Amino acid sequence: MPLVVLDYIAAQLGVADPSNVKHYLDREKMRLDHHWEIKRIDGWSDFRRTAMSCPGGLITGAWTTGAGPKAFEEEVA
Repeated sequence: MPLVVLDYIAAQLGVADPSNVKHYLDREKMRLDHHWEIKRIDGWSDFRRTAMSCPGGLITGAWTTGAGPKAFEEEVA
């Protein structure tokens, strides 16, 4: 990541020392911990779990149509 980007983001988040980012992956599961925390707080779920709850051919059609998402939405509606 370019330092100018890191400094910009750190300033927005109020991080005093942006160089600490180099320690982010010192602990192997740190990235996953944050992923899980964001999902829990925002109520997100894995796409696989959501896809399994969709009606019949909806997901199959979404993956196989070459018409694109908008055309598929109109077809389903």
